[in-house]
Parts: sequence; C-alpha cells; structure tokens
Amino acid sequence: MKKIQFLILFAITFHSYSQQIVILQGDLGFLKGQKVIKLEFDYGHINIVGGGTEKEYKEKKIEYLNNKEAGRGNKFERTWNQFRLDYFEPKFTEAFVKHSKLAIMSREYAKYTLIFKTLQFEDQALLVPPNEEAKATNRVAVMDGEAWIVETENLDSVLVKIAIKKIPGRDSNLEDGRFNATMADYDVRVRLSFTYAKAGKELGSYIAEKMN
Repeated sequence: MKKIQFLILFAITFHSYSQQIVILQGDLGFLKGQKVIKLEFDYGHINIVGGGTEKEYKEKKIEYLNNKEAGRGNKFERTWNQFRLDYFEPKFTEAFVKHSKLAIMSREYAKYTLIFKTLQFEDQALLVPPNEEAKATNRVAVMDGEAWIVETENLDSVLVKIAIKKIPGRDSNLEDGRFNATMADYDVRVRLSFTYAKAGKELGSYIAEKMN
C-alpha cells in the first residue's frame, strides 16, 4: 500500500511541470569559440503566482509582520533581498559554469554579457495565510525567466533572447537515478534557490550544445 501511495505521489509531482527552453530572438552562433562571458541578474519584473507582483507581495508581508512586531517586516525585506546574493545567484552561477564550460569574467575580458531575468515564481510555500511562515508542501517550486545575451560594451544590443519556462526546484529532480523526496523541506530560500540551480544547469547545457 505504501509503495502504491509513493508512486501516486511521484506521478502527481511530475505531472504538472514540463520545462521548456526556447529561443525567442536571434541564435547562439556568435558564441562559438567564446571561452568567457559576463553574468548579470535582473529582478525587476517578478510576478508571484497567487501573490501579485513581487512589490505587492513584499508590501503585504511587510505590513502584516510590522503590525505583529515593530521592525519585523523591515527585517523580512532585508532578508528577502539578501536571498538573491546568498542563495539564488551562487546556485545559478555554479551550475551554469559547470554545464556551459564558459568562465564568468568581468567586463574588460568578456565580449558578451548574459542577463538572467527572473520573471515568475510559483510556490505554495510562499502563500501561507496570513502570509507569514512557509509550510511543507508536496508541490514543487517553479520559476520562469529569460536569458538575454548582449554586447558587453553596448547593453542595448540584444543578440539573443531565450525563454526558460517551468523550471522546477529540487523536489522534482532525479538525482543519480534516485527520487529526491524532500517534501518536508519547506524553507523558501532552499526551494527557490534550487530552481536557480536547475535553470543554470539547463541553460548552460543548452548553450553548450548550440556552441558545438
């Protein structure tokens, strides 16, 4: 009986998400022969499914937490913003470098810059009434984004746009052939950071394939 329940849970977890990487504009031929790239992140247009824009989501949570305890909401805002530097960007960068074989360099060494734009989060752990604490969920965190590659010396010159859709967190991954059943791991930082690791891996692999 337990085995049947596990298989049902496995099927439900994988059923709703089909990740996609699609070139929206241009092609990657110009990257052939490149060894380095500059990497930047853009968080200016994030939507949270069920929670509105990131700005709306944060405002509601900050207000709620400050009403419970003075300064608590402001502390949340600082912590939320720090997630990007401490969790999201390192996870993405490490996976991208490993799978793309491109080194991340500064402006003076990199002819091209990849800008990774986070567009949407979908995660039940973010939407806990009254929107205070995360909780365990058997649904994965999912992220949508776009990767723009531009000329480093002319950021308005967009050479390629790549859509990265329905990228799941680690709950839905098969690691070394084993199902990673971490449904009780409800830390939002962890759940969302693994969507960045997955995005870096898939995008890096996609670019490496197109560069060959």
